[in-house]
Amino acid sequence: MADLAALLDDAVRTRPERTAVVFGDARISYAEFDRAVNQVANLLVARGVRPGDTVALSCPNVPYFPTICLGLLKAGARLLPLDVSLSAEEIARRLADTRAVACFAFEAMVDQPIGEEAWTAFQAVDSCREFFLVKLDSATPEPLVPPEFYAPLVARQATTFTSAPGGGDETIVLAGSPHTSLSLLPLSDPFARAVVQNGVLATGGTVVLLPRLDARRALGLMAREKVTCLAADRHALEDLLDAADPDTPVASSLRVVVAAEAVPTDLGARFVERFGVSVTIWGDHAPETRAPHAARESLSALSTGHHPQ
Repeated sequence: MADLAALLDDAVRTRPERTAVVFGDARISYAEFDRAVNQVANLLVARGVRPGDTVALSCPNVPYFPTICLGLLKAGARLLPLDVSLSAEEIARRLADTRAVACFAFEAMVDQPIGEEAWTAFQAVDSCREFFLVKLDSATPEPLVPPEFYAPLVARQATTFTSAPGGGDETIVLAGSPHTSLSLLPLSDPFARAVVQNGVLATGGTVVLLPRLDARRALGLMAREKVTCLAADRHALEDLLDAADPDTPVASSLRVVVAAEAVPTDLGARFVERFGVSVTIWGDHAPETRAPHAARESLSALSTGHHPQ
């Protein structure tokens, strides 16, 4: 039996120089990623977060998301993923319902004051003790008044950590791993996170990050990084088909497409034909329900405590 943190440790030990995360022109190796993850875990332990505690995270698909997610899991905490579109009232309700003890929030995206909404929510929930604001500019000096900034806090933490029991997040490993993955769904979506983040990092693959849906940029990344696994919804699939030049063959390494919802048969067929995909997994969040298009033999569930022998 092995959990995600232990599987990541294995990947770091066996493939330290392999690229774990790609964001724009930045390429983060497994060794670098592990050091950043360990600093998050050490910060949480220093602030009194114990195994089994719930920690919230509101962040788009940028490197902070997998770093903080894996860091809190290493510390033995449970992840509460928050959609970046939630209002302060909605966030406060989730923090209170789960009795989250800490919250990380990215500062903002265009028209989305993520950090402001999360900070307002945090102040309304007594059980949530710690708040860390992830600034757009990591070099921003520490503030004199709250909220505290993430970057200077983690910079002071040790880069080694021994994983604590208790943390866990569903992990789904696809056949043919390791994969290079791209998610056009938010990583706060549990199925997208289980497949394209957790399953890929658990097997030494590469996670390519794009903070918001941009079909042309996605096509460029898919070609440049030789993406083999894509997570999308019907709207993203339609956008990719529309953005692809109909007179130019798609030189695609894509082998697997997963969607956390049902996809119309004609749309799925057009996408498979255009991109040469060999495995499609459409349906609801539970892999068992992906009939008739699901290739169930292509999945190995690695949810904590269920590791294939």
